[in-house]
Amino acid sequence: MSAQKIGKPFVQAYPARVYGSAVQNWGIGQDKRGIMYFANDQGVLEYDGRDWRLFVLPHYEPVRSIRVSEENTVYVGGVGEFGYLSPNAVGSLEFVSLKPFLPSSVRFEDVWSIQATPDMVYFQTDSYIFGYEPHTQKPLKIWNLPAVDSDFFLTFLVHKKLFVHSRKSGLFVLEKGKFMLSNAGATFAGSRIYTMLPFSPTKIVIGTREEGLFLLDYSPTGKVSVEKWDCEANTFLLKNQLYSGNTLPQNRIVLCTRRAGAIVIDHYGKIVEVFDKKAGLTDENVRATFLSNDNILWFALNNGINHVSYYSPIRLWDDTRGIDGTIHDIHEFLGQTYLATDLGLFVLNKTTDKFEALQGVSNIEAWTFEIFKTSYGTEKLLAGTNDGVVEIQNNTAFSILSSKKAIRSLKQSIHLPECVYVGQKSGLLRLKYTQASWVLDAHFEQVNQDIISLLETPSKPQELWIGTFTDGVYKILIEKDTPKVRLKPYRLSEGLPAMRDSRLYAWKGEMLVACMEGLFVYDAQQDRFAISPMWAKRFPNEKRGVYSLTTDNQQNLWLADHDTRKHSIGAFRVQKNNEYEWQEGIMKRLPEFSESKLYVDNQKTIWVGGTDGLYRY
Repeated sequence: MSAQKIGKPFVQAYPARVYGSAVQNWGIGQDKRGIMYFANDQGVLEYDGRDWRLFVLPHYEPVRSIRVSEENTVYVGGVGEFGYLSPNAVGSLEFVSLKPFLPSSVRFEDVWSIQATPDMVYFQTDSYIFGYEPHTQKPLKIWNLPAVDSDFFLTFLVHKKLFVHSRKSGLFVLEKGKFMLSNAGATFAGSRIYTMLPFSPTKIVIGTREEGLFLLDYSPTGKVSVEKWDCEANTFLLKNQLYSGNTLPQNRIVLCTRRAGAIVIDHYGKIVEVFDKKAGLTDENVRATFLSNDNILWFALNNGINHVSYYSPIRLWDDTRGIDGTIHDIHEFLGQTYLATDLGLFVLNKTTDKFEALQGVSNIEAWTFEIFKTSYGTEKLLAGTNDGVVEIQNNTAFSILSSKKAIRSLKQSIHLPECVYVGQKSGLLRLKYTQASWVLDAHFEQVNQDIISLLETPSKPQELWIGTFTDGVYKILIEKDTPKVRLKPYRLSEGLPAMRDSRLYAWKGEMLVACMEGLFVYDAQQDRFAISPMWAKRFPNEKRGVYSLTTDNQQNLWLADHDTRKHSIGAFRVQKNNEYEWQEGIMKRLPEFSESKLYVDNQKTIWVGGTDGLYRY
């Protein structure tokens, strides 16, 4: 299922207490197995998607740089140390130092960058560049400073050329084994180059701390030119101190800063996305970024690690986008997206991409929506709140029924289509739409349960079912033309082991009950409930409840547990043999939250709301 790029990408935070090492991180890499590696102040962090592991250097040196080669070797640069990770006799990775292969007279501190080519791996320090040839037994190559009182700042591998920047002398390129001042390289003397990235087959983007972005052009004729890139991103970078960058698909570039997170820019230098604390980053001092092979954008932070599902169809709205309170219900009506929360009714402003409170009602807990179809072919959006029932017109809520009891469920009648059943916290009403106005049609005084769901039996006009908050399920037989009823409870003896949070749903001609003990189906011939066969087949020995349920236009059944800290949201999807198979897939990426509400709109988009915002997939 697809979604427009509204909302913001989902951010997953990994603080130091989660990965069990120092807060500060400097670099990121990934091997061909999909394992992630992070340069951390206490060593190399490894993450396999579930567990974290720390590899320490010989004297517990901080790690400043990391690079995974095409041969799948993880190269490591630390403070006064460098080498690689290699399997030991039992197959576990351990650090192998290359420092012993240096002359004893060579002293260095931080290894700030590593570049790997098929023939050589380059380790850059302030004073030296070391070249390691992994396929030979040759001694390490050593390149000294280009000039007296100079330095090596950072190295970059672009278009198969190795560049090194010197703050005093400018930009150098490795040619025939020697670092030579590149054409136009003197332009960058006195600056600090923090990133060099491919822009086109002949152009390179150069990012400096002091002067912003440049374009370096190697034309086919051999002419080299450099010009400032006058673009929107420059103002942002000059203000917020560029630190690193990386390329992304679709000709985009991500640039990291020390002060304001990271930005994504397009081929014209226009900012198309900002990742900062408002967007969900836990720290805006971003040291490095990396796009993993599953299209997750990782950030190494001064305090922790974050990843962003930038290319995922999952988008998020939270308190920075106007979400207040726990979401009880979600509905789309006339192209607008509405929320019922414990702090009121809200609508999505598509211009600002934020949810705004409806006029006419404020700070009143809202529970449910119902679309009422009139006999004239028009539709009305109704909502149940703690103050009664409202009708929503032009993003304003108008009261059509006042009630001192919370309205937690609404259902238009199949058999009396001009009527809507109203489930109260302790009661049942029926509204009627007549002559363009709403009137109270019936008050069923014998019903005093806390009703959270309603369902009619299609073949029996006088039969109504209610699901309750604490008292299980009831069948209500309504006497014709009177408000008198007979109630029959369904408990353990009728096949329902759970009393709390019983919600009724119609699916493919069947009546389902979602509750804390799982998913149950009604057998009309036996007049009792039984565990759903597909539920029992998929979860035979697992206690797993169902809090929310919805269907899409293919009759796939989407379900959320009471507690997603234990179980992911998933769906029973129809297969070619018409059997249903349980799938979770991308929904596993959602964070842990409870009381999740599911909704599928007309665009086949899944919405998930609950205690921690709203997600769209």
